Amino acid sequence: MNQREIYEIYESLPKGRSKYIYYKDKNAVVLLQELLRKSNKKNINEIKRGPFGRLLNLPLIHDYIRSCGNGEILLDDLRYLCCKVDQLQHFRLELSSWGSSKCWEWDQTTRRDSNLVLLINFGGKHMDAYHRLLKPENDVFTSSGHPHSKRQDTTMSWVRMDVDMKYGQVLIEEVQNDWLRDSLDLYRDLKSQKSKSIRERWLRNYGIHSSVDDTCQYIEQEVLPLVKMWDVISLTAAVEFCFNELGIYDLFYHTWEAGSLYKFIDCSAPPQYIYKKLPRTLCFQKTKEKPIMLEGKKHKVKRKLKRDLALIKQNFYRLVI
Repeated sequence: MNQREIYEIYESLPKGRSKYIYYKDKNAVVLLQELLRKSNKKNINEIKRGPFGRLLNLPLIHDYIRSCGNGEILLDDLRYLCCKVDQLQHFRLELSSWGSSKCWEWDQTTRRDSNLVLLINFGGKHMDAYHRLLKPENDVFTSSGHPHSKRQDTTMSWVRMDVDMKYGQVLIEEVQNDWLRDSLDLYRDLKSQKSKSIRERWLRNYGIHSSVDDTCQYIEQEVLPLVKMWDVISLTAAVEFCFNELGIYDLFYHTWEAGSLYKFIDCSAPPQYIYKKLPRTLCFQKTKEKPIMLEGKKHKVKRKLKRDLALIKQNFYRLVI
């Protein structure tokens, strides 16, 4: 998509910070809500036999359907499942853009153009702990070379998307984070290094004016719990954004093999689980189909790329509701 299209999306959405709340198994609630709205499927056995059946095995949904005496899932019940969870995670969402037609291979975009970026920024509770325990000079785990908040927020992760409003499709290009990965790397180094002077020098190099113990406390309390779920949080937020803000219910997601070819990733390939395990958590199914946007003139692939892609039978995952 081009910058004009991205600007039009900016202008059509509410301005200011957008709060986002996540809880365990919310991915299932989001999909089941839309399934009920779009297809009116309520029968538990019917859902179980379909592509969304695996959602019924998640603890939050499994506990709920045990109480469904008539064998049907009700939309109103799903809305209030968040009241039954122990812990809510608070974030702020922000839109940004990434890439240009001049540097599309470096930017790792599938088409020779830009992407819309959904930033998942930390909430106030997390940032209070960060500043209190680390006493940092700035956002020490933010990479200026990747998408990040241009406001006063701090970005946990982001999702890059190519949006086709004409045909009502979205291609999810990338789900990634810097903050959690880099803070976890520091934590491992601090735990493995016995020299106090070396550990303190590392903290100063990061711009952290705190003790090793306080730094480790921040990572253990605020970072480690997110390491196990940041990817599902991010993709769930992106899917919700597509449903609720863009009104698009036809989503594509790269496979690891084809995505690397489309985006000409020769080295530093992304983690395979992001393109193999993660899409299945939101019921994306492998498909031979590809987004209509890739049929146009803006994606003139090289002959070798066409040959390599032909060897892969299923180049994308797809979620359609």
